[in-house]
Amino acid sequence: MQPMFFNDPEEAQRAVEMQEMASEGAKHKVLDFMQELTEDQLESLSIMIFAMAQNDGGDVIAAHYHGMLKQILHFKFGRCGCGKVHDAPEGISLSPMTDAQAEEVKAKFSSATRPEIKEPPEDREYRLRLEENQLPDMKKYRLVRTERGHLACADCGISYVSLVDRMINPPEECHGCFLKSGHG
Repeated sequence: MQPMFFNDPEEAQRAVEMQEMASEGAKHKVLDFMQELTEDQLESLSIMIFAMAQNDGGDVIAAHYHGMLKQILHFKFGRCGCGKVHDAPEGISLSPMTDAQAEEVKAKFSSATRPEIKEPPEDREYRLRLEENQLPDMKKYRLVRTERGHLACADCGISYVSLVDRMINPPEECHGCFLKSGHG
């Protein structure tokens, strides 16, 4: 994927949201695919993905999908994580879920929402003190505050999230200036 640079933070936020939505859509497609598989197909796929998760370094995503497959095997077909179907303890049913029950569970989990995260109120005095401490570095890295309060390169105008973000490269190597000079 090619890196994206935005002068407008709102445009950058929209791009991030679009990427998150595409990622969520892909996850739902994989889950829908797994829900349609038979018990034997799920077990075979689980074995293959488990083998990928065990490779050098272990693939976190493979381990995640292996866990999802084990959950589907458990809830849809009553299979334990060990691969066997056990007798149910008294009062608990381990029988396979009906399609209606599976849809009910799926709807319950797909409608979950993320909790709202509230930003702490801004302390104007703290921001001013912080900016005073950053002024020497801002001058060294040729950064200015835009009308909206964001940091931007004084030469090319590319926006930076923070001073630390700009300090990744040496002062004479602004990424935006490099791209505008025709080298990128």
